[in-house]
This record gives sequence, structure tokens and C-alpha cells, in this order.
Amino acid sequence: MLKCLVILEGNNNELAAASLRLMARLRRFSGRSEARIVAAGFGGDEAPQILRTCGGYGLEEMYQVEGVIANDPKTWIPAIIDLIHEQQISLIILPGTPIGRELAPNLAVQLDAGIVANCQEIIFSQDGLEAVVEAYNKQYQFITSLEGIQNVVIMSDIDPGMVEPLDEKECALTKINAQNAGMSDVKIMETYYLPAGELDIAEAERIVGIGRGVENRADLEQVLELATVVDAAIAGTRPAVDAGHIPFSRQIGQTGRIVAPQLYFAMGISGAPQHITGVIDAKIVAINNDPKAPILRLADLGVVGDFREIVPCLVKRLKENNQMNAGKAGR
Repeated sequence: MLKCLVILEGNNNELAAASLRLMARLRRFSGRSEARIVAAGFGGDEAPQILRTCGGYGLEEMYQVEGVIANDPKTWIPAIIDLIHEQQISLIILPGTPIGRELAPNLAVQLDAGIVANCQEIIFSQDGLEAVVEAYNKQYQFITSLEGIQNVVIMSDIDPGMVEPLDEKECALTKINAQNAGMSDVKIMETYYLPAGELDIAEAERIVGIGRGVENRADLEQVLELATVVDAAIAGTRPAVDAGHIPFSRQIGQTGRIVAPQLYFAMGISGAPQHITGVIDAKIVAINNDPKAPILRLADLGVVGDFREIVPCLVKRLKENNQMNAGKAGR
């Protein structure tokens, strides 16, 4: 039987949402019963709830790797390589997150394995493995055979917010001490966790996205006020990251994250395919002072104008509506 290893991410002894979505998707893959799927987690102590979660998604065993730096995935690699060799793992599956995309090429080189990115589905069969892969900004899909002794697959994180009901089942736990992890060449200066109640952008129902048109702190303050009023997360394009307005973890697009909010406000965003490919099935409200900007053709509601003039008016009207609704609710 084919043996697969799923690399899980998390913090504070909780699994990351991307890992939950990945496990949920694995249950739906064609021929799933043809494979034995185990998982590996890194750092911390695995709580019983995590074992029940993994078991509920159909994973049979959880390898908890100790002696690594939880926030530095480079220190995970020796332990993953040892585990793959010891357990004769044929397929390594990673989520399409920054950590997954950092680990995958390192593993592929050291294992001399094939690698596939932006994978939407894996097809298991007695004849071999096939991967359904997205291409050309999700306009096309093609099927490729996974050949060779080992293959590394980066899944496309396309199911934000999707979590299937779990069965009541606990997977086995095996603890591993990573003797060969060694010292990392990366020094962790600070670890930042989202404050309680602040959603990851992949989970947000509303997002205010910023682009190159947001040029300075005053512009950003206006956008942040809009996000507060509509209870939205802040995200944006690569130029917004390069300008220091948002961290890389909030970059949307081909080289960033995939999101699926119900409503997406695009502020000063031109609408390049590399960015828009990261927004799935959202109603887009766009404000741009360039009438030829591609975002205006893609938007459900497009406004030609300077967001610096439009956003304050929008915020004022939204606040008035909120106060009116609060007054009605208090009667």
C-alpha cells in the first residue's frame, strides 16, 4: 500500500487552518483507500484533541518531532528525511503556505524526488499516482503522472473556510527526537501571533485590499478606518508588502495567499492577474482613479475616482447606518 506523509503546521498546540483544510481535502480524493496517510508535526506537545482531529480526517498515525525549532522549518528537514527513509514514504504532501513552499524544494533536492506545485487533487490508483494541477492563473488544469520512488506535492489552498465534520477517532502517536536537526542559520528575532479574535485572511468574510495606490501612512490610516467599520481584514498586493504597509503573510495572489471572502474592497489595486488569481468567488468593490484599470472590468461595483476622497464619504455613511441600526435594535 502506498504510504503518504502530510506535513502539518500549527502553533500553541493547535493545528493551522491550512492544515485542517488540507486533511479535509485528502478525504475526498479519488482512490483515497489505496493509501496509508500519516502526519508529522513539529515542536510542542501534541494535545489529545489534535490526535482526535487527525484521526477524524482519516490519518492513521501522527509523528511528533521534538528537538526542532518550531518557527524555523529548515530545522525540520533532517527529521523529515529520516522519517521518509525509515517509513519508506513515497509521497510527501504539503499545504500551499509559505512554509510548505519553503520546505518542498529543499525536500525534493535532498530526496532526488519529483515535485509538483499548485496541485488541486491527487488521484490514487493501483496503477500509480496522478496529480491534477492548475496552470495559467487557474484558467486551465492538466493531469500529470507522479513517477519515481518519491514525489513531493504542494497543494493549492483553494478551500478557505472549508472544514468537514470529523469522525470520533484518535490516531496513534509516535514521538521522534530529531538528533540531526543541528543549528539553524536563521535566527528568530521575534514571533508574532495574531491577537485573539483577529482572523487570518484566509478565514475572513470581508477583506480590504490595498495596492500601489496606497502610498503613505495617511492613505493607510484611511483604509484601516474603512476596514474597522466593515469589520474586515487588511491584505493587499506585492507592492503593498514591498512598501512595508502589510506583512508578507497578508499578500494575496500567485506568490502570496489565496482567499475567498464574501466581499473584497480593492483600494488602489490595478487588477494584475498575479493578484486577482488569489481572490476566489468574492464580490469585488473597486476604487481606482484610472478608468482603464483591469480591476474595474472585473469588479461587481467599480468606482472611478480617488479613494482618498471616496473612502471618507463611504466611512461616514457606513457609520451613520450602523448608528441607525443600533438605535432600531435598542427600541
